[in-house]
Amino acid sequence: MFGTTTLRRGMALVAATAVLAMPIGLAPANAEPGPYPPVFYKITASSFTAKVGQSVKFTAQTFRSGSAVAVDVSVDGASVGSSGASANGKGIATTSVKFTVAGINKVTMSGTSDTGEDLALSADITVTEAGDNVVPVDNGGNGGGSGGNAADDTNAGGVPIINGALPRTGGEIAGTVLVAALLIGAGFLLVAATRRRRSSH
Repeated sequence: MFGTTTLRRGMALVAATAVLAMPIGLAPANAEPGPYPPVFYKITASSFTAKVGQSVKFTAQTFRSGSAVAVDVSVDGASVGSSGASANGKGIATTSVKFTVAGINKVTMSGTSDTGEDLALSADITVTEAGDNVVPVDNGGNGGGSGGNAADDTNAGGVPIINGALPRTGGEIAGTVLVAALLIGAGFLLVAATRRRRSSH
């Protein structure tokens, strides 16, 4: 009942399944093209709390290599200080800000991104008078202040942005499908071979 023809059909089925499933397992599903390595747009601070008269170091990226970066400090929307910085060869700019006004100080580092578009990154720092208790401001839970990608100014939060979108892959699911298909085909061949041996006795 399960002769040579059945075995050949089963082998052909396994081979066809492997050929059809292989591209799915090798190519990420819904992958979006973009530069590699992915570009990060974020700002970090050595501390999100400070006393009046204290300084905090800020690091922001990714600006155009060697470009000028403006640094502005504001409280309740009013500027209380400004300075400048320069991006290094990797597009990273660092600066130190000395706070002079108590309150929620917003530090914004702005300039030209690596793609040539406007880029502004900011972080809120809780500044208190000497001797006052410090209640840190909530920076959105990302530990790095607020940021944006150069395309649409959405929050980056240190997540890699590829052409304005997050990378999405489905290689893991496709690999599971491939293995399952091969196991089903192998099981079919095993059953066919077993029944063939039984029928030959």
